[in-house]
Order: sequence, then structure tokens, then C-alpha cells
Amino acid sequence: MEILVLNNNPKLNLIPKEINKLEKLKVFGIANTSVLRLPSAIADIKTLKEVYVQNTPMIVPSYQMAMRGVAAIKEYFKTDEPDKVSKAEENITNQSLHEEKEE
Repeated sequence: MEILVLNNNPKLNLIPKEINKLEKLKVFGIANTSVLRLPSAIADIKTLKEVYVQNTPMIVPSYQMAMRGVAAIKEYFKTDEPDKVSKAEENITNQSLHEEKEE
């Protein structure tokens, strides 16, 4: 699969870390969703050229960082503090799961 567009799906709030198994993915769209974070595994997709995150509540990486494009997202996940990124991802995932249970 080269293109995966999940735009305009407000109930979508979690992208699985297994996204990196889409090794030929070039375009990934999650605009107008409720996704709070991208999994760090997205940085492993070598073919990824475009990511669309407009109008999402993205916080990992920050919305501003994600809007800069794939290179900025990959750079974010190459942080010198991988434990900090993992902890942030874990906290957000737990928060998302808790919110789903309340609905």
C-alpha cells in the first residue's frame, strides 16, 4: 500500500505502532481526526514522503512540528531522549484508552 488516507474520521484517535509494516507507504493522511500522537515507528518508513495532519489535536510530535512534514517528524523521533518520547507516547495512549472506555 502506497497511500493511506484516513481523513475526516473524528472517532479515529490512535495510530498503531505497526504502521511501520506498511513499508511502501508514501502518503499518510489523518487530517480532521482526533489523533493525538503519531507512533515513533512512523519514522521507520523509508518511503514516506507526505503526511497530512491538518485539524488534528496532535501533541506528539507537536502539531506545529508535524505540519512541517515528514523530515521534521522523523527528526523529532530521532531525539536524544528516546525514553522521554516513549513515556509521552505511553501516557497519551493510556489517556486515549481511558477516554474510549468512558464513551
